Amino acid sequence: MQTVARLAESLPTSAETETQFSNVLSASKYADAEAVGYTPPACIHCPMPEYTDAAFSSRTQGSVMLNVIIEPDGRAHEIAVAKHLRADLEASAIKAVGQWAFKPATGTDGKPAAVKMLIEIDFYLYR
Repeated sequence: MQTVARLAESLPTSAETETQFSNVLSASKYADAEAVGYTPPACIHCPMPEYTDAAFSSRTQGSVMLNVIIEPDGRAHEIAVAKHLRADLEASAIKAVGQWAFKPATGTDGKPAAVKMLIEIDFYLYR
């Protein structure tokens, strides 16, 4: 993370790049959902994202991978795309995950804890 921080300080950046650097740096203060001593969050309300008409018409299939912080309140925050597919499907995935509710992770002290995790959203057409 120190390398990313030095890079962020030394390069001329756009507002979008600044936001991305900020997300990477802020995510480093969270434990991984699978870290030793932590129980992972469990999704208790997870409606699937909408398959957009444009993506359906173009027969687009694949996965969107999201970096997410699950806070002690059981909500997803700081959602960022880690693996791209199509902008409309990425937006649909982000919107859906932002509405999900989780049983929060617990930390080494047994109390609810914020953790970072990857969430994969699949968009596949059925034959």
